[in-house]
This record gives sequence, structure tokens and C-alpha cells, in this order.
Amino acid sequence: MKHASVPAFLDDIPQEWGDLIKHVTFDWERLNRAVEQERQVHPCYPPRGKEFEALLSVPPSRVRVVICGQDPYHGPGQAHGLAFSVSAGVPHPPSLRNIIKEAQVDLESPWPLEQDFDPAGALGHWAREGVLLLNDVLTVRDGAPGSHASFGWQEVTGAILDAVAQLDEPIAVLLWGKPAQRHAVRFTQDQHAVFEAPHPSPLSAYRGFFGAKPFSKANAWLEAHGKPGVNWMG
Repeated sequence: MKHASVPAFLDDIPQEWGDLIKHVTFDWERLNRAVEQERQVHPCYPPRGKEFEALLSVPPSRVRVVICGQDPYHGPGQAHGLAFSVSAGVPHPPSLRNIIKEAQVDLESPWPLEQDFDPAGALGHWAREGVLLLNDVLTVRDGAPGSHASFGWQEVTGAILDAVAQLDEPIAVLLWGKPAQRHAVRFTQDQHAVFEAPHPSPLSAYRGFFGAKPFSKANAWLEAHGKPGVNWMG
């Protein structure tokens, strides 16, 4: 998605997604300046060029489920551009462990250990199933969750979610945590359903994420609308 005087990492938006949000005016320069200044001073995640990995992994025509979180993991080597996922072979952070725990209870099925070594990351099999793993904010400073929340990322992710809301196919939207839940107002169309839950981090998982059954609810809703459920366990 090319723009005059726009940084390379924003040019990484795939054309299919770019066509859906090109009519929206962003302060691209402000966002670029903020992110680039941070990268010059601090380690930031995910690695440069991985900011839009979620969009590269799932084109608009294949979206069946959206999972939206807060911002990327803030530890070295963890974030790789898919929300809540980690790179292949990286130990699972607590939020991911809690997601896997809930999936196993919800679906009454064990987590497939081979997914830990999926070259597309720990949740790469979800992306292949049409699950868009998108955070509210797409970059973060090392060791500082929420550190890029004021940079303007929400303009970009909000436009992406608005584009999803305009898609004709039924889509289940899972919003985990308050930043993600602010996007619920975008999904008012009858062909989509929103399922909200607390963030799966250890600070909030016991306030309602555990027991929310997001995976079976999403599948039941998709199947009720004539669509196959997601093979969450790969």
C-alpha cells in the first residue's frame, strides 16, 4: 500500500487490505515518527516488517473469526505479528498459556504439541483457518506493555476492523480486554457476532476469560449461519 512520504513498514499492508482502507485518512507521518523514534532508542516488538503479519496471513476474503487483543508481547523474541502468538519454539507467555488452557477445557480436546514448532508461530494454524489475530496496537517497547498506545495505531486497526465489519460473510469477533472491547461498536451488522471477554493475562483471566468458552461459541455461531467452524486444535 504505497503513499507519498510514508514509511516502509506501512507500505507492507497487503494490497487487498489496503484497497479496503485507502479511503480513510490517517496521520501516517505521526505514527511513523513515533515508532521510528522508539526503535532508534529502545528494542521494540514485533521485529520491523512484521507489524502487519496478521494481514499478510489472512486476506479479507478468508476472514471467519477475528481475535483482537491489546498490544504485542513485550519480551525479546516473542511477538511476531500475530496477536497472542509467539514465534516457533519460543516458550509460551502466560497469556498464551491461559488461552490454550481455556481452549482445552472449552473444546474438551488436548492442545497439539506439534503446533509449538509451527514455522508460522504457535497460533499459525489459527491464521490458516481464517482467524485474524489483530491487536489494538501493533508495536510495543521492550518490557513496557501499553507503551505505544498513544502513537495512533488505533486509527489503523480501527479502519481494518471497520473493513471487516463491511464484509458480507458471517464473522465471529472475539474481543479480549478493554482496549479490544472498544471496537465492539464497529460491528452492528446482523451478519456478525461479537463475543467479549476479559484479557487472558494472569491479571484478568480469572475475572471471566476462563469459562467464557469463546472457541465453542464462535463455532456454534458460524455453524448456525451455514459456515464451518474453526479447527482450533489444528
